[in-house]
Parts: sequence; structure tokens; C-alpha cells
Amino acid sequence: MNLNKYGLILLLFLFFSTCVYIFSQDVLLISFDTESPDNETVMLELLSILEKTNTKATFFVTIEFQKNLPNMIPLMLEQGHEISCHTQNHSILPFANKSLKEYELQGCKQILEEQYNITIKGFRAPYRMINLNTLFSLKKYDYTYDASVFSIFRNMFFPSPITEISTSSYLIFPLDDYLSLEVFHLSPEFYFKLLNNYPFKYKSYSFHPHVIMQYPLEFEQTLINKDSNKITHIAYLETKYGR
Repeated sequence: MNLNKYGLILLLFLFFSTCVYIFSQDVLLISFDTESPDNETVMLELLSILEKTNTKATFFVTIEFQKNLPNMIPLMLEQGHEISCHTQNHSILPFANKSLKEYELQGCKQILEEQYNITIKGFRAPYRMINLNTLFSLKKYDYTYDASVFSIFRNMFFPSPITEISTSSYLIFPLDDYLSLEVFHLSPEFYFKLLNNYPFKYKSYSFHPHVIMQYPLEFEQTLINKDSNKITHIAYLETKYGR
């Protein structure tokens, strides 16, 4: 196969991949990775904004966060948010041995389910570092979906053993607050402009409470500006696949 044929295949792949987003449901999935830097003041202010803007979010929590702020998860559940796993101690999973991976994946799910009498469906890998071995482990431990991959990389693990809910990217920019503001050092004005001008119906934005709540007014206005149905990850799967 010559180079021109490879180029044509790539263009067709990008075209059909884009069509998936153009003709997708008009939804806004808001998620948060809750970790040790998050404190009660930040969390209460965040939950207040979500309630005022009628936004249901998915919180990917570590057990470390749960231990530090034991009163937060009941409040999240009371307000109708989804609780999902972000491991116990934020370990890098592709480098973890079998026993550590079991501790992080199965242990996180078991602790949250037993503590709060809920069923955990979702997972996000620390640092977004995921591989096929970890995806098969998630399937083994009865997770329903993974939400570790950005949309620019959404086809890297196809076919995946578990449903993937990708997080939106704007061209080459992952629309994650930590990566955009802390790693790539985008200006807050530019970052919120990207969020507010994202062109596709399917929008999935991920945040870290201690990062995004440095800009509470801008964050709240972004949620107000969106007419999309602001639902949790599992509610999105239920409306899309009936599960």
C-alpha cells in the first residue's frame, strides 16, 4: 500500500470519527478528579455552583480523598451526583504489579460500595495512564465504563473490553483544567473560551476542584452558557445504550 492510500485511509478515519461527534447526543458531561489537595471549603463552593446551575456531575474519587473528607461523598450523593473510582492512593497503574493493581482497582470499588451502599460503575486512571491490561482488569472487577482517554486518543484501545467515555479535546488540546492551565499554561481567558466555543454536541469536560475553583465565576458562567443536558456519565450510558 502506497503513501497516498495511507493518507486516504487516515482522512476517511478522521471524517467518520468526527461524524460520531457531530451527530451525537447534545450532552455535557462534567467530571472531577478529587484528590488530596481538595479541601472542604473548595468542595462546598463547587457543590453550590453545581446545584445553582442544575448540573449533575461525576466525581472520580480516591480513597485518600474519602478518608480526608468523609462528609463530602454523602453530600454529593444527596445532590444526585455520581461517585466513581480513581483508585485508592493515585498509583500509576501501567507500572503496578498484579497485587497492587488489584488493591487499587478492586479495593477502591469495594470500599466505596460498602461504605455508602452504592454500586460503582465508572473508573478514571490516575494521570490518565491506562493500558489494555488495566482495561481487562476493570472488566474483571465489574466496572461498567472507563473515562481515562481523551477524544484525540479515543481509538487507541479499540476494540476495548470495556465501554470508554472519552473526555473532550479541542484539536490537540485536552480540555482538562490541570493539563490546560497548570501543564500547558494556557491563559484562563483562552481556556474558558475553548470550553465555551467547543463546536460538538457531545461535550465531556474534566476538572480538578482545587484547580477550577480558582476561577469560580468563570466556571459558573460556563455552566450557565451551556444549554446541553448536564448529566452524569452513567446517565449518559443509560440514555445512549439503555444500561
